[in-house]
Formats: sequence, structure tokens, C-alpha cells
Amino acid sequence: MVLQIRDQEALMSASNIRWFIERARVAASNRVTLLDKDNRRDELVERILEHLRAAEDEIESAIKVWMRVNPVWLTWGQYVPGVGAMTLGGVMGRCKIELVTTVSKMWAHYGFAPGQKPVAGELLTYDSRARTMVYRCAQNLMVHNPHAYQIYQTRRAYEEAKVTKAGGRIIPVAKGRPMPQPPDMALKQLHFRSTRVMLKAFLACLWIVWREAEGLPTRSAYIEEHPGTDGFTHRWHKPEEWTKKEDIKEEHTNTW
Repeated sequence: MVLQIRDQEALMSASNIRWFIERARVAASNRVTLLDKDNRRDELVERILEHLRAAEDEIESAIKVWMRVNPVWLTWGQYVPGVGAMTLGGVMGRCKIELVTTVSKMWAHYGFAPGQKPVAGELLTYDSRARTMVYRCAQNLMVHNPHAYQIYQTRRAYEEAKVTKAGGRIIPVAKGRPMPQPPDMALKQLHFRSTRVMLKAFLACLWIVWREAEGLPTRSAYIEEHPGTDGFTHRWHKPEEWTKKEDIKEEHTNTW
């Protein structure tokens, strides 16, 4: 019997518990793998790992069942290539949409507002777990969603052009090595900036769909009313641009 999630509060609780179970499961799995290399065993850790996997599977099954009847998934999410119900449920399980009244607040909650970054000795101004859940969407979106890939590539070309115009270079930097100084830019910085813009566009569209599904008011974002002059790079992206309804298959609605 699959446990049921009945409302958003329960989804948030389940997502929070799953976060801690996942971290414990990874730690236990790493321990077992390390011992295997030396042909050793720790039966206690192995038993705990089994329980953690079972608990994680149970929570994930409950989230999938909840998402299968959620209006955000039914009207939009299932038609967005690169987004599964479990992934979208993880993102939605970190937010009370009734409190997020603007796109800017949505970005700020998930850690995508300007200047949001960890500062030693200070509390975070965003939900770090929510931010992690959004970044987990990035790779699949860029691989499977043409619109997401177009946003990423367009922003990447824009950033590269800025560096070149300033006389700088895009430099691959090995892990642990110092980052280049402007006008140069590290290759991973270029990737991060481009990914960030793509995910902000995704969050903005999720905000619209989610608020409308809950019967909550929406309003135009600043960038929608004041688009940039460079066409695709600085403009508002509509929810329907992420979807591919003409190619949807019946079994896709049950693909997690």
C-alpha cells in the first residue's frame, strides 16, 4: 500500500524527509562501497542502507501518485520534455506558492535573485534545498528540451561575445585552481551563467502555471513589459514554449 500525500503541506513534509533520507542513504552507500574495495563488510550499515532505500522508494512513490493528479503536472508538466513528475514534485515540494506573489519572489525563494550567494557567518536568503532541486532539472532540460537548450546556447553566445569584446578569453580551469580575473572567464563560469538564465526562465513559467492552477492571481513580470532589444536573449518566455504537445504519447503521462 502506497502512502498518500493529500495536500501541499504533506508534499513539503515528504520532500523534506526525503532530503535527509537521501543524504543518509548516500553516506551509507559510500561506506559499503569503500569496505567492498577491501573485501570487508559492515552488516549494520548494510541493513541500514536497505531500510533507507525502502523508505526513500516509499516517499518517492507517494510523491509520484500525488503529482499524477496535480493540475500543474496534468496541464503543463507532463508535456515539458526533460521534466519528470518526481523532479517537478521535488521542486514544488520546497515552496508555498500562495506566498510567492511575483516572479521575482519566486526567483528569490529558489536562490536566483541577483546577489544571492552564501556569505560566511550569515543566514542564507534563500532555500538552499529548493535551489538544489531546481539545478537537478538542468541537465535533462538541456538534453531533452529544445527550448531550454536554445535559451542556454543563446545566453552562452551572449556571454562569450561580452568576454571577447572586452579582450578576454574563456579559460578551462581545473578543480582547485584559482579562477581567472576579468576580462577572462572560466569555462565553468560560462556554463553556470548560461544554465542559471535557462533555469530562471523555467521557474518563471512554473510560477505562472502553478499560480493559475491554484486559482491565484498573476501579474506581468518586468521583463515581459520591458523586453531587451536583442531578441531572444532578454525576453519573457511563455509556458507553452517549453511544451511539445503534438508529440505527446499516452504512456508519457506515467513516465517518472
